[in-house]
Amino acid sequence: MKTNLYRNFLLGVIAAIGLLACPIKSAAISMTISNSYYVGSINDGIPPSGEAGYINALITLAPNTGDTVIGSEIYNRFGSTLVGLPMVTGVTVKDETGGLTINTMGWTYVLGKYDASQAGSLVWYLGGTVDEVTLPATYNGKALSHISLYNLVPDGGSGVALLGIALVGIDYLRRKLIKA
Repeated sequence: MKTNLYRNFLLGVIAAIGLLACPIKSAAISMTISNSYYVGSINDGIPPSGEAGYINALITLAPNTGDTVIGSEIYNRFGSTLVGLPMVTGVTVKDETGGLTINTMGWTYVLGKYDASQAGSLVWYLGGTVDEVTLPATYNGKALSHISLYNLVPDGGSGVALLGIALVGIDYLRRKLIKA
């Protein structure tokens, strides 16, 4: 009887972990400056190698912050309600094909760069839960130059440590249930 209880408990834990590991994905979202994914804009003139830094500087501003100069760039979070956004790495996928729609499955941020240094960049937070997005064709009267995708800064192993603690806890419960 106790073995069946343990087996059912373990199956329940495995099922719960499986559900948490498979987030629900949405598809084909049209990105706008007013949607719930919008983070803000950067009016910049530096080549795309600085885009991860742009995003990290942008998310330090409070939501609905107007034009703010950081370095030589103008950052703006007006219209954004997102708080507590995670930092990104410099690792990216860049699409310069000219298409407005891109597969974003598993990516955290999408940045649309408009006409090199003339119009600026728009940033949206996807959180890894959006399969595909369509960006605006123009911003400040300029055409889309390229799209860049970014992921989170690695967590340094805290996720693995939490998994280890959970497995130790399951083993402890297994031993308690078998002895009792």
